[in-house]
Parts: sequence; C-alpha cells; structure tokens
Amino acid sequence: METTTLRQGEKLLKLFEDTPSEQTQDVFGSGLLTDIRDANLSGVTPETRAEIRRLLGFKTASERSPFSLWGIIRIGGTAKTGLQRRLKSEGFHISASALDIMGKDAFRINPQQEVSLVRPALADLGFKNLATFKEIISRAREFGYGLCPAEVGPYLRLLETDQPLGNRYWVAMEPIVGSDGHRHVFYVGRSGSGKRWLNTYCVYDGSRWLTDSRFVFLSRLPAERAGK
Repeated sequence: METTTLRQGEKLLKLFEDTPSEQTQDVFGSGLLTDIRDANLSGVTPETRAEIRRLLGFKTASERSPFSLWGIIRIGGTAKTGLQRRLKSEGFHISASALDIMGKDAFRINPQQEVSLVRPALADLGFKNLATFKEIISRAREFGYGLCPAEVGPYLRLLETDQPLGNRYWVAMEPIVGSDGHRHVFYVGRSGSGKRWLNTYCVYDGSRWLTDSRFVFLSRLPAERAGK
C-alpha cells in the first residue's frame, strides 16, 4: 500500500477517535466516506472534525450514555485500619485477599470527597460475548466513564446493607498486586446464605466476564440524573 494512502487512512481514522468500534465499522462499510476519501485532511481542525462527526451522526460520550447515575457516595478521610475495623464491627465479611490489598501502598486514602457512580452490565456496554477486563475498561471509556479509586470498594460494602442474596458486582479500578503476585480488583457480593462480603477477583490476561456482569465506574453525568 502506498505511503500516501496510509497517511490518508490515518487522517480519516483520527476523525473517529473516541467513537465506539461498531459505529466506526458501520460508517466505513456504508460508503459514506466516498465523498471525502480524496479530500485534503492535513488541515483538519477540531471544529472541522466535530462538524464531520455531526454530519455522520456521531454522538459525544455524554450523548451516547444510556445510563443514569447509580449513586453518589462519600469516600476518603478514614485510615485503612479504621475502614477495616468499621467493616468488621458492622458485621461485614472481608476476605484475606481484600485485607491484603487494602494494606498495599497502591490502596490510597484520599481526602474526603463525593464520587458519582454508574453500574452498567456488560450487555449495556454493547458486549454480546465474554469480555476481558481490558476490553471492558476500554469500552466504558468510550462512554466517558472512568476508573474508581480503590476506596470505592470498601465504602460500597459499608453502604450496601440490604444487598439482595446472590448479588455481586465488580469495582472498575486500577488492579492492585497482592502478596500472591496477582492483580486484584474488589467485588462486593452477598452469598446465598446472607453473608455480605468484600472480596477480590484476580485479573488475569485470560479472565473473562459474562454479559450480565456489572461493573461500577466513575461517572461524569450530572448529579441531577442520579437515581436509576
């Protein structure tokens, strides 16, 4: 393939940054790009890019989001040992792996703050098959969502006092390497017997989640949309 053709392709692809892959593929397969295929894109400005995206029917991350806020919680300001004592004193169960990663330097205590959260299922994010952690995080970012501070896991456990039996969900966070050498993320669950757990899940390269699995992400949605 000629160098000039590759450069044209690179410039076209730049127009579709932050656009879900399925939507980009639909556009490339539809023939809509024929009219701009030979255009000189060297001087494309952000305004021009936005206009082309508008004409092609692309939406911004906030416009694409199908989710309302799941909740707004307050985190931070409590030492690690204080968090652990509170979890135990209020009757929650903490796995050995959860205690382990809470003791790592990567588990940071932040100043007290409020964070807005969404909790979509993988199917809500457009997955039709099993997905890896990397794929899940990448897709969520296309919707404008971000990783949670690790503290979100313990605080959600404290707040979810009436979690349904058998229910569980994962915290989308930067994995923390435990003493076993594996990368862990928190998950918050309640067993069939009623025990309310703060546990962890090992993130391997081959780890995959079902489409009905739910992850908690940071949201940039306005607070007034909370409640779904």
